[in-house]
Amino acid sequence: RLRLPLGRILWNLMIKAHANANRPKAAESWVIDMLERIYQPDIITYNTLLNCFGRLGQFLKSETWMRRMRARGVEPDMYSYGSLANAYAKDGDMKNTERVVRELLDSGIELVPS
Repeated sequence: RLRLPLGRILWNLMIKAHANANRPKAAESWVIDMLERIYQPDIITYNTLLNCFGRLGQFLKSETWMRRMRARGVEPDMYSYGSLANAYAKDGDMKNTERVVRELLDSGIELVPS
């Protein structure tokens, strides 16, 4: 693992590079490494990881990281919920996809068109 004193922006770029290359374990290891240092993950960090897991249908990892982000005081946004819903949809689990969408709608988060 590369160990450089990267700022959060560069750290997030490394996580995104691994996520875009469909390397979720590498992306996750960068987030874990980030947690062990002075750089605290932000909504961009978590959403990048959630998007990676969502595209691959890894709903268990997505649920785990949604819990972790909340536990660290980072509230999910519409993209967080969308990635989680996508993970369930990729797995063919429409019941949980609908549950996540309902949670998003019930959360009061402002939905902005993309």
